[in-house]
Amino acid sequence: MSTQHNFKVKLILSLTVIMFVICFLGGNVWVQGKETITLRYWRHQHKPAVELEQPLIKKFEEQYPNIKVEMFVATSTPDLHEKVLVAFAGGGGPDLFNMEGGKFSQYVSYGLMVPIELDVFGARTYQELMEKLATDVAAGLSGWKHEDKYYGLTTEVSCYATAINTEHFKEAGLDSDKDYPITWEKLAEIGQKLVRVERGEIIREAYALTTYPVTFTLVFEGMLRQLGGDVVSPDGKESIINSEAGVKALQTLYDFMYEYKITAVPSQLNLQGPGFETGATSIVTDVGPWYEAYLKDNAPGIYPYLQFKPFPRFEKGKDIGIPNYGYALQVSSNSKYKRESWELAKILVSTAGERKKIGLFVPDEWPWPKEISTGGLGIIPKEINDIVFEAATKTLMDKVNPREALNAAKKKIDKYLAELPYKIYGYK
Repeated sequence: MSTQHNFKVKLILSLTVIMFVICFLGGNVWVQGKETITLRYWRHQHKPAVELEQPLIKKFEEQYPNIKVEMFVATSTPDLHEKVLVAFAGGGGPDLFNMEGGKFSQYVSYGLMVPIELDVFGARTYQELMEKLATDVAAGLSGWKHEDKYYGLTTEVSCYATAINTEHFKEAGLDSDKDYPITWEKLAEIGQKLVRVERGEIIREAYALTTYPVTFTLVFEGMLRQLGGDVVSPDGKESIINSEAGVKALQTLYDFMYEYKITAVPSQLNLQGPGFETGATSIVTDVGPWYEAYLKDNAPGIYPYLQFKPFPRFEKGKDIGIPNYGYALQVSSNSKYKRESWELAKILVSTAGERKKIGLFVPDEWPWPKEISTGGLGIIPKEINDIVFEAATKTLMDKVNPREALNAAKKKIDKYLAELPYKIYGYK
């Protein structure tokens, strides 16, 4: 072998070592021929779900040693939504995020996420994808469909029902298996036996209203649909919230406070299942199957008395439950690592059975199957949630006539819809 050839070999080896050192010092570590990358995964706080996903992320990192996952947990869904939009506006944000369905129309219309990469799942068509996914995951994909493409992998599909405290029922001489509020009219009747009053003040509510705009809208929307109404028209072009259905629904809630006096005037905002976990409320209608795991962890003294019943109906209304809601994993259009993000999403939805155990998918036991099959899809943007809640607050706290409050709400919603650069999907 010539001296010149030996020199070339040594030079190549030396340059290779130098380049490796430069890359290492520059922060780019190579593992098995691949650059180490960081995937940013954002989701909202829900302790059972976070604890379920953490070992899955560790498993993913072991499977792909060149990938590090940074998991950020926002305090709530609204908090996550706000942070995602701010980050996107700056050209950054997460690679993968778990977002609630009410934001889908806005996100997909603004091009904030990308369609599912089928080959990551070994599928050639969306039909093949559904066949490969767990039933609960596949069943929820329609909520993230836009122009024949799917943009989200379902992590939660659920609905609300009625949660009752059986101990309170027993104390009031009621049978929780027979006397539960199957109708709103029944709720007014038994509520007067459950409520506790001292010196003219309610110290234990029979029925408490959520003060969280998004959950209030779901409850109110369920009442409207039972009466043949809705918040927005089927074509998504105008609000019909001020229909006779809307007026009756809001009057019903008003009567709970001021005629039957089974509900206290709310004193704090952004509460879901208000007072139930402390024993200060006997009935709530704004929690889903996930609430069981939550209550077990946070209120072990109340948990044994939790029992789920169907969402109340109106005696002369439709036999349907509350609108469904869901969350899905979506990959950002800003991400440099879209395929890797879908690989992570694939692992995160691989344990649908475990998600079902903690209430992220509805159980097979009564009353859940009928509730989720009759409720329909509920997709209302935050801005409309806020308008609906504002109207209800005017009636329930300021005693404004329901029709007057809802007429004002309709005008605001119509103005919002007219200026909206996208259609609210989910209304057919």
